[in-house]
Amino acid sequence: MIDWDRADELLREIGEEDFAEVADVFIDELNDVLGSLTADQDHAEIQQSMHFIKGCALNIGFERLAELASQAERCAANEQETGYVDLNALRDVFQRSKTAFASRFGDPAAA
Repeated sequence: MIDWDRADELLREIGEEDFAEVADVFIDELNDVLGSLTADQDHAEIQQSMHFIKGCALNIGFERLAELASQAERCAANEQETGYVDLNALRDVFQRSKTAFASRFGDPAAA
């Protein structure tokens, strides 16, 4: 679910002092985009949102979320049915990723 090597790499890159703030920004942005997604968006909107989610997730190490977003992005790019995006699954993986991340690094929002 979490690429701990990537999360540790981010910690080393930016240092402990800034890590919580950067992690919080990524998590807030993911939360905002995932919260605004709807099943009736067109392919281009979904593709753009999934690309953004994938990028944020990869930066912070939310590997499974990035995988789901990448699959949905490819489907949207090929203009397949929009029902392929399981919003509940994306949101569930995001919540579980946040919980796992917080268990190792603490809650970024609390810093």
